[in-house]
Amino acid sequence: MRTDVIKRLAAANPVPHDGPLHLPEPVRMRVSARPLVTVAVAAAALAGGGVAIAAGVGAFAAPLHQATLVVSPNALTGPDGTALSTCGLIGARADKVTAVLDSRGITIQWRFMHWGTVTAATGNGSPTAITGGRSDAVNSVPADSIVWDIVPDTTTPNSAFVFAEAPNDPTAPTLSTVNCGG
Repeated sequence: MRTDVIKRLAAANPVPHDGPLHLPEPVRMRVSARPLVTVAVAAAALAGGGVAIAAGVGAFAAPLHQATLVVSPNALTGPDGTALSTCGLIGARADKVTAVLDSRGITIQWRFMHWGTVTAATGNGSPTAITGGRSDAVNSVPADSIVWDIVPDTTTPNSAFVFAEAPNDPTAPTLSTVNCGG
């Protein structure tokens, strides 16, 4: 019965040539490492690009991930009653600030800042929360320390709190005296 069906189908659909029916040979798949290498290179490029972008926006950079500390100017009054603006002293070395304040009769109460890690920042990059930082009351600071703020002591005449940081502190924010006109 099968041969009869095959003959009828063959008569209805003639083969364009006479001869034996040839079936295609099975194709052997050649295994190539090219797709795997392509995927690995693409993944490495994406990872490298992500790191480059993160570094470009400061995700791995100090100071405080590129934060800026905007200081407000203060006026200190010495025993002679004349006012001294702190604008020219912010960002200066501690030895210079000491000389200027001593010459004006202003007593220094040192605070040495050890910056920590920023945990939150405003849209302009100024830190709003820092973890692990501390300010220590000390008798003196190294001469090359950087003064980052000076605040009048409102309870002790002719006295000021002077905040300083190590000159090489990798997490210290960038100081800005924009409020001083600079």
